[in-house]
Amino acid sequence: MRPCRLDQIHQRYEGLGFAVLGVNVEAERSKARQVAERTGVTFPLVFDEAQAVSEAYAIESMPYSVLIDRSGKVRYIHKGYKPGDEVRYVNVLKGLLRGG
Repeated sequence: MRPCRLDQIHQRYEGLGFAVLGVNVEAERSKARQVAERTGVTFPLVFDEAQAVSEAYAIESMPYSVLIDRSGKVRYIHKGYKPGDEVRYVNVLKGLLRGG
């Protein structure tokens, strides 16, 4: 999912207990920060140079989104991005926030 779309989702649902974390696996943090500044994202970025997150979730390509519930269970995985994907993503998110 594109950073600007994730940022919109983050801003809309963070008050309900939803959080977006951007995980950067590149060695140069400055490039990730530049992209975040250019796209205007407000969600937190974490840096995973050792790629532990990529290994934990078997991430093979970007973008890659994982919805994890409050108990730590993976509830939804979305690979790649094409326009309109955010509708499905938000529908799943709403279901999880309702306790689904």
